[in-house]
Amino acid sequence: TRFSEPGALRFADRARDYVYDYPGLVERLATNFADAALCMFPCEPNWVYPHCNELAMTGIVMYDRLHGADHAGPLRAGFDRAVVEEFATPDDRVLNMRSSRLGLSVPGLAKSTLTEADAAWLLSPLLPGVAARRWELVRRWFRVDGDGRLCVDRIGSFDRIDVGNYRPSLVFMLATIMLAAREMGDEDIYEAARTRIDADYRVDTVTGDGATRLDASPFTAMLTTMARFGRRHAWHDLANRNRPAAWTTGPRLAQAPYPDVLVARAVTDGQDLDLELVPGSGPGRFTLVLDRLTPGGGYRVTGAGAGSLTADGTGTGTLTVDLDTRSRVHITPEI
Repeated sequence: TRFSEPGALRFADRARDYVYDYPGLVERLATNFADAALCMFPCEPNWVYPHCNELAMTGIVMYDRLHGADHAGPLRAGFDRAVVEEFATPDDRVLNMRSSRLGLSVPGLAKSTLTEADAAWLLSPLLPGVAARRWELVRRWFRVDGDGRLCVDRIGSFDRIDVGNYRPSLVFMLATIMLAAREMGDEDIYEAARTRIDADYRVDTVTGDGATRLDASPFTAMLTTMARFGRRHAWHDLANRNRPAAWTTGPRLAQAPYPDVLVARAVTDGQDLDLELVPGSGPGRFTLVLDRLTPGGGYRVTGAGAGSLTADGTGTGTLTVDLDTRSRVHITPEI
């Protein structure tokens, strides 16, 4: 909740500082939506993009849930209508942009495979029925080849650009499909998109830190990371559902040395902690810090050569693990 503190977000240029926080951003976004003739507002002069507005509305919905507010409620009827009427064709193809002054779209940029797939995951928290329909429509253009890689039968000019750096590439389109498939629970298409991205755009690193790198913009890398760590309805649930209480109160991996230790999994059920760790820079012995343990409590540790630990008076404990390959580590209270 640190970004809800006053002045938590500061953007500066040579002329002035722009000071915001989560409540201030939400109030500004709500005002922009309410004042917009299209029920969506431009994020650059004149041009209104539904995808940017869908992200903004998701941020408002999440804020309302976390803070017990209702900024989104009065806006939703107009916003939902704009999604299906103003920024879609009669056959439910997505219109990627409209002029705020004239209401016109730009031929060629208005339709693309990536914008259809983009709408599926972006609308999942807001209009899950529309999101599912959009996915079923765009999915008809996908097939999997004999090597398990995704093939896209309909590729437009906009699909051939990595919009994070404006270089010619199909990787942004594939990343968008990968994320949308994961959000929709379509694991076959997710795996095919991931396989093609790893085959065509993954860069073998010589730094030895174990991290995956793509020949792509940071924006594209972010989308693929969200997909890899996602699941069905992950984006929907992040916006609309509270975390399980166990995740807030149970034992937590507080510190791990990066990139020596890559954390593939860290999940608690309120009592136990289940970790999956990968050596990033090669085999070695590494120290982890755990917190939210029972103060003074003893814990059994299985996996990676660890045996036991005892928490201090603040509920914090250290743990040494031996990693030479991907390893599961399980921490459970002693009875």
